[in-house]
Amino acid sequence: MKKDRPLPRHMRETIESAAMAVLLAVGLKYFLVEAFEIPTPSMQPTLMGSPAAGVHDRILVDKAAYLLREPKRWDVAIFRYPLNRSQDYVKRIVGIGGDRLRIIGGDVYRVFPRKKGPPRYEILRKPEGLQERLWRRIYSTGDPDARAGFPPETADRGLWKWEGRSLVAEDTGQGARIAMRPPDGLTNRYWHGYPDGIRDRIREGRRQMGGGDPPRSVGDLRLRMTAAPGPGCEALVLEETARFPVGPARRYRLELDFGKREVVLSYDRVRGERVLSGGLRRKAPLPGDRGPLELVFVYRDGRLEGRVGETALSLDPPNPRPSALSSVGLHLRTRGGKIRFTDIRLDRDLYYTTDGVEGRTIEVPEGHFFMLGDNTQASADSRLWSSLSLWADAEGRLVPKGTEGAREIVGNYRAIPPDMPPDPDENPVVVRLRNRIVFTDLHGEEHVLIGGPEDLRRALEAAPPKPTPFVPRDYVLGRAFATFWPANPFGVFRIGLIR
Repeated sequence: MKKDRPLPRHMRETIESAAMAVLLAVGLKYFLVEAFEIPTPSMQPTLMGSPAAGVHDRILVDKAAYLLREPKRWDVAIFRYPLNRSQDYVKRIVGIGGDRLRIIGGDVYRVFPRKKGPPRYEILRKPEGLQERLWRRIYSTGDPDARAGFPPETADRGLWKWEGRSLVAEDTGQGARIAMRPPDGLTNRYWHGYPDGIRDRIREGRRQMGGGDPPRSVGDLRLRMTAAPGPGCEALVLEETARFPVGPARRYRLELDFGKREVVLSYDRVRGERVLSGGLRRKAPLPGDRGPLELVFVYRDGRLEGRVGETALSLDPPNPRPSALSSVGLHLRTRGGKIRFTDIRLDRDLYYTTDGVEGRTIEVPEGHFFMLGDNTQASADSRLWSSLSLWADAEGRLVPKGTEGAREIVGNYRAIPPDMPPDPDENPVVVRLRNRIVFTDLHGEEHVLIGGPEDLRRALEAAPPKPTPFVPRDYVLGRAFATFWPANPFGVFRIGLIR
């Protein structure tokens, strides 16, 4: 009998090296780092997944991140979707086990019940580094329609005019005042925050879809500019006024007094121009000489901040009963002489809508998480997740709950209105011409049931969908930490770290 010859040494080494490379690749994928493509717009503009713009980010996920520590609030996490465990989702962790949460006016609050009286609310403030990434541009003097942001003809005091990209104010005897009126308003428009080339495509795509929900007033704003006071200029005020359906308005101000050489940051409750009691003040010396000053005026997540050059002030105004805004106004005021404004930019904070959770307190169980997309106007996240139970008999017919011998099938419930574009995650799907209902269960398996629209309607009435908003800890797979594509420096360039 012939003996098998051993492989040549160089061939054996090649095979061993290839096998080791495969094992390492598999190990990296399942235990350390894995790449994902973003298919949907739920995390835009943090992560792009836009068919309208033709941009789909590729990201890297650290699958070892949560072996050494627990997932943290505000992490961007990859997880198995609890209602279809064959799918991986990416969202931001907002609620953690033990939280009682409410979404009000675009912000997220923790709710602390009291034995007597209304509960105490504590706003969930985003960390500074993350907040910087989440600001969304509404307006800039570099925009083609920049002059529409401060239309001089609408100024109610003084003389205002544009000189190139500079806005110039002159006090003609009673001060000067103008309202900021960016083309989109002080609202949560869907296309805010995108790079210019992408922004136009996103805006057009949104309009072709009908525009979505009506915009809501946003009070969490950041106004930045350079101000150059001329001779005789006595004061400059940056002012935001937030109005609510009930109760007095709240006025936030950053005032520069060039005569007293001081900066004042203030909060007041007002009715019209009348200031009520209970205001707050912070003062500091005005830095430098009368040269150009870099100004930043911010109200976000319940905190008021002002910065003039290197001088920074902050206040935490009381907000015992949070409420959504009815309207918001932003004004510039000056007194005496002339002043020139350049490099004006207005950003807004991320605004969480209340779709699916209006008026509800969200109680997150221990060992679970509440997930939200950064683009909540187009995000199927914890606010909207519902499970549905359908029952089928031995022949596969859709039957009422409680039918003897029927088996229960549980899956995600995601109904798509007839006027909306088709959605691959619609569940269940009615195939009218064949009198069939296709229902995908929790494990991603499709079940074809005999029945039509009326059968499904009766099933939904007998056993309505149940809110199922939480992600178990075991389903969290890793933390998204970087985008590595698209990488065209002459077009869309999306390489960077994820916050």
